[in-house]
Amino acid sequence: ISRHTWTWTVIASADMSHYHVSSLLEKMKSADKDFRFMATNDLMSELQRDSIKLDDESERQIVQMLLRLLDDKNGEVQNLAVRCLGPLVGKVKETQIEFIVDTLCANMVSGKEQLRDISSIGLKTVIGEMPGAGSATSSSSSSS
Repeated sequence: ISRHTWTWTVIASADMSHYHVSSLLEKMKSADKDFRFMATNDLMSELQRDSIKLDDESERQIVQMLLRLLDDKNGEVQNLAVRCLGPLVGKVKETQIEFIVDTLCANMVSGKEQLRDISSIGLKTVIGEMPGAGSATSSSSSSS
């Protein structure tokens, strides 16, 4: 494979990834719960693979959309959105992780019981996936 062909492939895959993320985000806004579910499920698949590369704007948009979906009318969409938070933590910058944690904490004092419950699950998930979380847990349990 020539250098020129490889460069073109990398550029094309980056553009496709950005297009794919934009398409998923648009479907997550749909009035149809099935579109929201399938788009969130597709995002989960992408996050579990290393193929997705996010720029700052894509990170911000995905984080905001997933946090919005935690308050979705459909429980299945909420559950899938909270499950996306775990793999997302390893793909976004620290400022986005801080925004996620701040939002989840704010949701936990919400008047909506279901939003409080799903946010507490999300907070546990995010903290468990944060860099260094595994070593902190193992060192605290070994000192007991």
